[in-house]
Amino acid sequence: MEISNKHAPIKSHRVRDRVNPWVNRDIINMMYERDYIHRQAIQLKDNELWANYKRLRNKVSHEIKRQETLYYQNEDFSVSLVIEMECGKLYVEC
Repeated sequence: MEISNKHAPIKSHRVRDRVNPWVNRDIINMMYERDYIHRQAIQLKDNELWANYKRLRNKVSHEIKRQETLYYQNEDFSVSLVIEMECGKLYVEC
């Protein structure tokens, strides 16, 4: 047991939960479908599948942005906070 721990010690890592409350089950299902079509397009090298993948990719991106906007509108955040969050900066005024 000491030899195995020396050469391959057990490591523990903390995994953070990625919280995106605007990503719902419908979006996740679209992501699975998009990824499946993507794998098929790579494997079969079919132009029609590539076009379908690109359409789904854009649809998923659009739906995520739309749901995120709706989430922040319904959460009663101030407009300045939403703008700062979209710019990648978050300033909290005390």
